[in-house]
Amino acid sequence: MDKNKLLKPVSVRPEILLDIDKMNLKELTDDDLVEMGRSVTEVNTYAQWLLGRLVDEVAQRQGDIDSYASKIGQRRDKLYQCVYVYRKFVADNPKFNPDNYHGSVPWGMLQYVASKSDQPIKLLNELVDKGILTQDGAIRAVKEKETGVKVPPRPRVIWKWNGEKQKWTIKFRIEEMVLIDWDEARDDVLKAVKETL
Repeated sequence: MDKNKLLKPVSVRPEILLDIDKMNLKELTDDDLVEMGRSVTEVNTYAQWLLGRLVDEVAQRQGDIDSYASKIGQRRDKLYQCVYVYRKFVADNPKFNPDNYHGSVPWGMLQYVASKSDQPIKLLNELVDKGILTQDGAIRAVKEKETGVKVPPRPRVIWKWNGEKQKWTIKFRIEEMVLIDWDEARDDVLKAVKETL
C-alpha cells in the first residue's frame, strides 16, 4: 500500500461508527473496507488516548482511580494502561496527539512504544518512517534493533471448535511451521497424537 495514501490527513470522526453500523458492507469494495477499518482504528486509538487523559486528571485530583474505574465501567488495569501511555507521550512532548499520525498508528503500537522508550515519539517516528504501522511489526523491529537478530512474523495458529467431534481443531500454514523450534514440544506432541489416534 502506498505510504502517502496510508498517512493522508484524516480527522477523528466518531460518527463513522454509526455510519458503518448502518451500511450494507457486502456492497463495498475491499478498499472501502480498508478505509473504514482505518477510521474505526483511529477512533479506537483516540478513545484510548482520551481515557488516558481523563484518568490522568482524575488521578491528579483524587490520587486514586479505583472509584472512577467503577463509575465508568472500566477495569482498573485498563485505565492504568491508558494513563501510562498518555503520560509517557505527554512527558516527551506536551502537545503530542495520536491524531498527528492520521489513523495509521493503532493503540497497541503506542502502548508498545511507550513501554520501550523514554522518548516514545522518536521511536514511533523511526518506526513509521520505515513503514512499520502495526504492533507486531514494531515488536519485531525493536527486537531486531536490540539484538541484531531479524525476528520473522509469528506463525499463526487458529483454534476452531468442532462441535460435531466436541474437540478443538488446529489450523495453520504448513510453510510457517519451519519457524517453530519443536525440540521441547516434539515428544509431548507426538505422545498426545499417538494417544488420541
